[in-house]
Amino acid sequence: MTLFLRSKQTHLYYAGLSRWVEKPREAVGFQTVEDALLLRHEQRLQQMELVIQHGAPSFKEVVLPIGAKTWGTSRWDGF
Repeated sequence: MTLFLRSKQTHLYYAGLSRWVEKPREAVGFQTVEDALLLRHEQRLQQMELVIQHGAPSFKEVVLPIGAKTWGTSRWDGF
């Protein structure tokens, strides 16, 4: 299972500083939700969603919206 950050507006996946791609296999993959939320906070990424993909062919992706106020934003406000 791999997690990706995707723009709600463009549906492009985060692939690094100022880099966005169409295919998740070219994007930055995260192992935990916490890692994805931390990067989103550090990079000040807005209008994002978390996409969960699994390697099994029968598994469809799961898309979770990330709101303006999430666990990640309040947890790391002091950093």
